Amino acid sequence: MLPFMTKSARLSLKKQRLKTDKPDLVRIFRLVKYELNSLAGDWRGRLSMRQRSRLRRLRQSHGLKLNIASGRATKPGWINIDVSPAADIRMDLRRRLPIPDGSASVVFCEHFCDHLNFPDEISRFLRECHRVLEPHGRARFVLYDAEGLMKACLERDTRYFEVAEEAKPTMMQAVNSLFRFNEFHQFLYDFETFEKVLGEAGFSRIQRCKYLESENPDIVLDYVLPSREVMSMYVEAVK
Repeated sequence: MLPFMTKSARLSLKKQRLKTDKPDLVRIFRLVKYELNSLAGDWRGRLSMRQRSRLRRLRQSHGLKLNIASGRATKPGWINIDVSPAADIRMDLRRRLPIPDGSASVVFCEHFCDHLNFPDEISRFLRECHRVLEPHGRARFVLYDAEGLMKACLERDTRYFEVAEEAKPTMMQAVNSLFRFNEFHQFLYDFETFEKVLGEAGFSRIQRCKYLESENPDIVLDYVLPSREVMSMYVEAVK
């Protein structure tokens, strides 16, 4: 190691060597860090007096609009739910939603279902989305389109991977990158599989929609980015 390297440069070099020499150790560390951050954020939400007060008010509310897995992209007029400090309700979304039965008119969830274990965690999560919706309430889910991804690979569609911002030395490397997504993707869906788990959770009128389009325009919170239109599957379901 060169003696004139800064402390930051030396640390960066050590990290790079660790990734190269001990990739499984790095993967485990990142997953543990993710779980610890989720646990810490969840407990901060539980202990927050402001959040407790907000949840008490929501017990008497109806027609709620829930933006689940909002991240930092919170939306005014919606109840934004995420482990992120920016959320209105801060929680680990793998547990029961602190929302009364039948109190939401719409649910929006973008690029989160892919991060849940299949079939147990995704089944529990979708049942929760179904539970909090009022009769005839609508949910819109955005997730990676595994069928489109594999089709692009088989057809050698270089434009797909360029727009998807996943240009790699080979297409199969890009496919693996998207399936793993820094080790945090658990399962990628085609429409047939996601339709099945939605039906098992109690949803009906399950249909594939288009980017930025819906029978109910109020539910469209789609993140506007060219790669999202190419890579994503937009699915709506009714309770």
